[in-house]
Amino acid sequence: MRGRGWLPILASVALAACGPDARRDVEFRVETEFGMESVWTEGYLVRAARVLTRLMDTPDVQPPTRIAVTLTKDPKSGGIGGAASATELRFTSNVWPEEPFRHWILAHELTNLFAHHYAGSGGFPSDWWSNGRSPFPEYVSCLVMAQLGFVEDAAWRKGVGKGKRDHELYWTLHRAHGFELFAKFFRLLRADGVDLGKIGKTWPHADAMRSTYAIAYLSLAAGQNLATVFRDHGIGKKPSDWDAIHPDKPFEEYEVAPKTVDLLLATRERLFVARAKDGKAEPLRARFRAGEPSPR
Repeated sequence: MRGRGWLPILASVALAACGPDARRDVEFRVETEFGMESVWTEGYLVRAARVLTRLMDTPDVQPPTRIAVTLTKDPKSGGIGGAASATELRFTSNVWPEEPFRHWILAHELTNLFAHHYAGSGGFPSDWWSNGRSPFPEYVSCLVMAQLGFVEDAAWRKGVGKGKRDHELYWTLHRAHGFELFAKFFRLLRADGVDLGKIGKTWPHADAMRSTYAIAYLSLAAGQNLATVFRDHGIGKKPSDWDAIHPDKPFEEYEVAPKTVDLLLATRERLFVARAKDGKAEPLRARFRAGEPSPR
């Protein structure tokens, strides 16, 4: 049976996040060209959104009010295409039965939308988070499917990422810190008003400063410097499929050093904690948010 070795950890994750949640459900407005074949989609998305809302564990931020979903039929399509914006999910395929691939792509793109919503912005690093290999939504889609009872689907999808260092990074972090690491990461970005997409080169270019900020805020969420964990998983090295995905965006390799993370977090501590009520520090905070941390 597919991925049997992954079942215990995924099942335990599913049990850990179950529980009552009084927050309202997300409203999904599905426009479909598949008729009754796709009738299951709305209910699946509602349940997946409940799981993501619990995982985010941010009571002071309500989940999205409504999300538009478009299912487009393309008879020539041999697979599934998916995309997410801040308020919309779009999918293309030739058929739309309920089965593992569609469980996965729906959870995958919904994760992208929720990450943007709870962080207050997007622009996560394109070389090790999203856009192409997409290891973060791949990781979270496994959690979502497991918690919905599709444990074997989740195990199958986790197996797809086996041996890919950027994908395995997220499971390494999960074993050490759980999903709470990422939930806290989003809360910190939102609280500080940091938009990773506004740091460094225009997204989806890979950018050393954008990655430095992301790793620094994940380190803050973890309570320890994670730079070596990222380095050991090849972050900063050119992904093997980068040129195929981004042929017009040359990749400049980089390394995020522990000392660089410490310095950035020390600056953040001065500006957002020690001088939080100091209006005169606001220009420095604005520079920090723009990817120009001040040494003073």
